[in-house]
Amino acid sequence: ALVDTISACEPHYIRCIKPNDDKAAGKFVTERVAHQVRYLGLVENVRVRRAGFAYRASFERFAGRYRVVSASTFPRSASGGDARADTCEIFASRRITDYQLGRTMVF
Repeated sequence: ALVDTISACEPHYIRCIKPNDDKAAGKFVTERVAHQVRYLGLVENVRVRRAGFAYRASFERFAGRYRVVSASTFPRSASGGDARADTCEIFASRRITDYQLGRTMVF
């Protein structure tokens, strides 16, 4: 069931939480799991993603990955390689308005 669930998603990473230190099936040590969740920062990660910032990438990474969806960024950039301008052009060409631009990243 776990493999089916993972296969149905597009995870960026998977965090493994050990339920106990004895490697025993069916044994769940709440304190052990709570410590791991706090240490990994998963609660804060969920808070950030629920606030609407589920995707963040540098302009270079975003433009490099999605440049093929816009005629003005593929095969050559009309902006001369300015990744921020290319990112804006990609969104404009697809009529996407639900995004935020930071100083170095797109959200």
